[in-house]
Amino acid sequence: MLIRQIETDYQLDDVLIPWLQRSTFFCELSRHVRKFPTDSFPTAGVAYDHELDDIVMAYNPTWMAKNTPWQSEGLLTHEFYHILFGHLHARIENMPLPKLKNVATDLAINSIIMHNADAHKPRTVLRNDFP
Repeated sequence: MLIRQIETDYQLDDVLIPWLQRSTFFCELSRHVRKFPTDSFPTAGVAYDHELDDIVMAYNPTWMAKNTPWQSEGLLTHEFYHILFGHLHARIENMPLPKLKNVATDLAINSIIMHNADAHKPRTVLRNDFP
């Protein structure tokens, strides 16, 4: 895989563990996803790694550190929904308008997250400086 792993002081577990303690469904899914920090892209993403024969989630620790816990939980939920809805398996070589498909799947997932959001939580998951 071309995404390079980096060393960081950021601890994803500080956000991941409390969130997973409240969601046994995502907890089980998370056990099957390799997670690692990267500076290869600005936010986070999931992919199937053919070399490892595994699903991976790479995240930018600098960006994650700027998030509130609510935003980080929204991001984790978002990325795991990509796995659940089969978006990794639905990628087709030479697909026309792949960026449009990515935007469409992101919007669909975000609408589900916001629909299910706690009434007591802020209604924005994405930060203003989202790339």
